[in-house]
Amino acid sequence: MKVILASKSKARREILEKLGFRVLQTPAEIEEVKAERASLEEVVKLVIRNAVRKAEKIARKYPKEVIIAADTVVYFNGEILGKPRSLEEARVFLRELRNKWHKVVSGYAVYTPRGSISGHEITEVKMRDYTNGEIEHYLSSGEFQGKAGGYAIQGRGAFLVEEVKGCFYNVAGLPLAKIVQALLFLGYWPPR
Repeated sequence: MKVILASKSKARREILEKLGFRVLQTPAEIEEVKAERASLEEVVKLVIRNAVRKAEKIARKYPKEVIIAADTVVYFNGEILGKPRSLEEARVFLRELRNKWHKVVSGYAVYTPRGSISGHEITEVKMRDYTNGEIEHYLSSGEFQGKAGGYAIQGRGAFLVEEVKGCFYNVAGLPLAKIVQALLFLGYWPPR
């Protein structure tokens, strides 16, 4: 079965392909709603709104297809850590997160010809007490680019993480269990 992923994320595409979907990536070029400081409730509303806007844009082009969209941020000490805009910002993020817990908050939207479902997932992540040298080693890989919070748990950034409470795949950018539940409810799971 084919799904349209409203994202250019390689990690999201690979997760869906592992489930047996044929994935057509069609990034929804929208201006995401952003905030720097917010309550957790406001962050949840923000990521759901962004995911829905992405799905709606792609659904207008492909009304007879299954569309999956998501928006993921790292929430730490009342601040949203999105994708770092520079090497220095990624360094700051990783230093702030060192030896502490943070939340990864994703909004998702599943749009199909039979209806749509949107929602969110929150996963708690504890980072290791890594050294500045380990941060520099990781940053030299360039993997931090385009990753909320400046790390990729599904890649080299795995060594920075000590513990995960909740959906691992949510930290990789796709709240998999919630998306599968939505597809099941709408009659599109398992893939045919």
